[in-house]
Amino acid sequence: MRFCSFCDEPTEWAELLTDERLRCAACKITRFFERELTLTGDYAGQPFVLMPWVREVIRDIFGTLDDDGTRVYRDVYLEMPNGSSKTTICAGFVVALLATAQGTGTEVYSAATTKEQASIVFRAAAQMIGANARLSSRMLVTPSTKTIVRRDDPTSFYKAISADGFAHDGLAPSFVVRDELHRWRTFRALELNEVLERKIMKRKNPLIIDITSAGHIVTWRYARFTLAEVAASARHPLPERRRLMSYRLRGQRTERIMCQGGACYQMSFQLEPAEPEVFWNFQQELARDGLSQGMLHRFDSSGRMALGALSYINVETRARHMLVQAFHTFPDDYAIVKSQSLFELP
Repeated sequence: MRFCSFCDEPTEWAELLTDERLRCAACKITRFFERELTLTGDYAGQPFVLMPWVREVIRDIFGTLDDDGTRVYRDVYLEMPNGSSKTTICAGFVVALLATAQGTGTEVYSAATTKEQASIVFRAAAQMIGANARLSSRMLVTPSTKTIVRRDDPTSFYKAISADGFAHDGLAPSFVVRDELHRWRTFRALELNEVLERKIMKRKNPLIIDITSAGHIVTWRYARFTLAEVAASARHPLPERRRLMSYRLRGQRTERIMCQGGACYQMSFQLEPAEPEVFWNFQQELARDGLSQGMLHRFDSSGRMALGALSYINVETRARHMLVQAFHTFPDDYAIVKSQSLFELP
């Protein structure tokens, strides 16, 4: 067993650097973020220091490998609140994926529903490259086409695309970052989504990263079958087509569905009213536990209560299944929503 020279974690797949040090696949990406990229906007030029939860996400995505060295996770969902540097992280992903890609013909896309949203990610990526002399010498940025091309391999490039743009049948994506996933509801957005998912399946080691600032969505893919679980406001429009089940978050419910290829999906949820003292004790424990594992978001106070709501999600993976646990608190009503979902392979 070998150990990464940077994180000291055991690894079967590591890159031998010119100075004889070993670098694991996860450290290759995290170190690129922090050594090569800078922040944008009001913090332009400042070092890109990864928050602990972002570092953990990146290490899980790029450091969890199969026996042949390919990534286990190929479709990733990230739920991020407004104001949490979502655009900067999107731009960081596309630059890192393009700059560190092996071989030739790598196609990286950031996809959004509108040209305006697509332009935001592109401008942030271009700003990151412009702030680094090494990256500027390796990349050719063309704002008119929202494209960034590697100078050492013109067949490898990044391009920002949108659902309201031109036809996208010629795509051959290796990596895709889909921004504001909760807005992908129009016919053209769904059409672009279908093209991206169909084309990326032809790649050996593909990756789709979905980022949204609204809702609770878990996407799970097995072979050519994709299952999505959504928890959202009753006012949030959701597609009717191919919907397998739909329940309001009232009382408690348990359901089990056998899917294509023998895969199984089980879910249970409970809306639990609580006495004020019990509620606040739970809220404090959740806030404390969320600092050490899972992903926790604190909402602003509504004004009636001194403290705002909390949302927490934790994912556990094993060889043949994935377990997702989520907790959402509602201080104004002293209520807690608890949900648990199990995705199992045959």
